[in-house]
Amino acid sequence: MGHETGCTRPVSGWPTMARASQDDSYEREVSVGLASLVSLAKCLAHEGTDPDKHEKIKGHCRDALGTMKAAEKALEAHRSALSDRIGEGHVQMKELADEQKQKATKLSQLEIQKENCEQTYFRIQDQVTVAETHLQELTTLLRKARREEKCFKALSNITLVLLPLYSLLVSMKFFQEALQVTDTQPLFLSASIVTIICQVSMWVAQKAGLELQKAIDQYQVQVSDYRKEGYACDKEKAEIKEKIEVITAGQEKIKEASDELGKLLKVLQEKTLEMEKHKLFVRKLTEKVDTLETYIDDPSDYDFATIVLEEINQLVLSEVGKGGQGSLGFTDKEAIKKMAEELNHVAQKLKEGKGRNF
Repeated sequence: MGHETGCTRPVSGWPTMARASQDDSYEREVSVGLASLVSLAKCLAHEGTDPDKHEKIKGHCRDALGTMKAAEKALEAHRSALSDRIGEGHVQMKELADEQKQKATKLSQLEIQKENCEQTYFRIQDQVTVAETHLQELTTLLRKARREEKCFKALSNITLVLLPLYSLLVSMKFFQEALQVTDTQPLFLSASIVTIICQVSMWVAQKAGLELQKAIDQYQVQVSDYRKEGYACDKEKAEIKEKIEVITAGQEKIKEASDELGKLLKVLQEKTLEMEKHKLFVRKLTEKVDTLETYIDDPSDYDFATIVLEEINQLVLSEVGKGGQGSLGFTDKEAIKKMAEELNHVAQKLKEGKGRNF
């Protein structure tokens, strides 16, 4: 912006233009307000004859004050919006933390279920091992019982065949003389006892075989049931493992979302702090312009108005001027800075009492 001379009229419509963008409206208001102050300073410095000079000065001051107040409102609205977003962010952070806590509790429960399932599986495997060992032992005993059954059955058959023949032979006289036996009753009794023993032994072996087979069948059912329990336990363990993986993946996503939200909240909080600095700056500027307005009602107070304008100039320079120590992060800092430098140029001319050709 060049250093124009003369006392111009206030340009109506600047405040409307300043509100064209919601995000940086307060910066536009500040820029327009500074432009009004520059025009006001030029009017103060103008030494020519201008019957409307006083009204022009009042108009520029009125515009400057209006835009500064508008900037304050815009800043407050922006700060309030940031505060709302931060509040929403904290609510979301709490919701994420609660969800993470629920998932951690669920994960802990699943880990316990998994451990119990593994213990159950090992117990079932031990039962299967014991049952199979007993099954092998019973199978061995069954084979032995069946061999004995076959043996006693063969002996029983032999005795049943030989007993009549033995009885016939013993009843013969020459056989009795050969054996030197007169009483054959004990011989018949002995043969009968042997036959009975073979029959009883065969029956015992058969009964033992049946009992062993029954026990084997029961153990086979047990082994089958144990294996089914083992398969069911394996399936349950796989399902639990899958659930754990899903929850773990969910926890990772929640952590990523929480980290991203935390970064966003940090940025918003930094912006809020920056807004507070801007708000303090604009409030001071508004107070100075308000004070300036009280001195321009009467042309005799223009000297005091010049002093206030110099204070405004120093305030602006301290924040956005060349070599200023302020740290205000304006979006278009160069435009604000250029306006501040022009205000400083005109203010210095006023201070030096050199109001011509600037």
